[in-house]
Amino acid sequence: MNRKTLLSVIIVAFLTAAVAWAAPRIGSVITVRSLNTQVMSEPSFLSSSVAKVYRGTHMTYLGRKGAWYKVRMSSGKIGWIHRSRVVDKMLNLSRRPGASDSSSKDEVELARRGFNPSIEQQMSREKNYNYTYVDRMEKIQLDVKTVKDFMLQGKLRFRAVVRK
Repeated sequence: MNRKTLLSVIIVAFLTAAVAWAAPRIGSVITVRSLNTQVMSEPSFLSSSVAKVYRGTHMTYLGRKGAWYKVRMSSGKIGWIHRSRVVDKMLNLSRRPGASDSSSKDEVELARRGFNPSIEQQMSREKNYNYTYVDRMEKIQLDVKTVKDFMLQGKLRFRAVVRK
C-alpha cells in the first residue's frame, strides 16, 4: 500500500470515529432547545408527527440516522427529532422565552442556536453577529400539508437522505 492510500485510509477512519464520537451515547438524556418542535414518526420533516415537544423537554437518545435522533419521550412514545432541535446533554431550560433558568444566559443562547464547543469558543472571541433574520425564520410555523402542497405546486421532488 503506498503512502497516499495509507494516508487516505487513516483520514477516513479518523473522520468516521469523530462523527461517531459526536453523537450522544445511547440511553443518555438530551434536551429540546427550540421553543416548540415536532417529534416525527420517521426521520423526515415530511413524516407524520408523533408529538409536539417544548423547550426544556428531556428525552432519551436511542440512536441516529443521518441528522435525525431516535428518541423516547417520558410518555414512552418513540419518534425522531432533528438534531438541530436538541442539545446533546441535560439542561434545565424554561419553556417561556426569556425566563430565567438554572442554566446561564450564554449557555441558553448557545444551545438555542445549536452551537457545539468549538463554535462556542469562537463566539466568545467574536461577539458581533446579527441574528435578526434567523430569529424571524425560527418563528415561522408551517404544517406538513402546507410544505407538501408548496412542493407539488413548484414541481419539487423531496428526496430523503437517510444514512445508516
